[in-house]
Amino acid sequence: MDNFFDSLKEKVDQGITTITTKSKEALELAKLRTQLKKLEEKKEEELKAMGNLAYHLLNINKLEQEKFREAHASLKEIDAKITSIKEEIKKVHEMTARTLSSSTQEAFTYCGCGSPLKESAKFCPRCGTNVQQIIEKAKEQKIDSSQKCPECGGDISKQSKFCPNCGKTLMQDSFVKGE
Repeated sequence: MDNFFDSLKEKVDQGITTITTKSKEALELAKLRTQLKKLEEKKEEELKAMGNLAYHLLNINKLEQEKFREAHASLKEIDAKITSIKEEIKKVHEMTARTLSSSTQEAFTYCGCGSPLKESAKFCPRCGTNVQQIIEKAKEQKIDSSQKCPECGGDISKQSKFCPNCGKTLMQDSFVKGE
């Protein structure tokens, strides 16, 4: 039964992490895309103004490069900002992918705050608690509970009354010591 609840807790934690991560990503991307849209609209306006200026100056035969250098510099600045925002969007996607891939790794055990822990963890990533004693205790429990079901050979804990793999009713003397 402990395996069931551990598995359930792990799935719930993964779901919460996924929802939180995706929500943060959506919010950040919405902000960046709004900025990107405004910059692209500004660029469009400046290009249109530059075209109108060129048309007007050509009509009166006074086309001068100096007038266009200022507009060109402004457009280059906008292009640089657009490129920067597109790179930021890419980073947000990459960070989300990294966060989600690390959250789907199986937990060795759990901290008191409910955060999943890897076997190599020294501190909880959520609350900062020193988790070395928790990890050591979990290692001891895993060693103590390394028993096999006599029916299917699946891993079972000492407290199990039924095999979580095949459902066989277990009696304390029917355990096979794990290898």
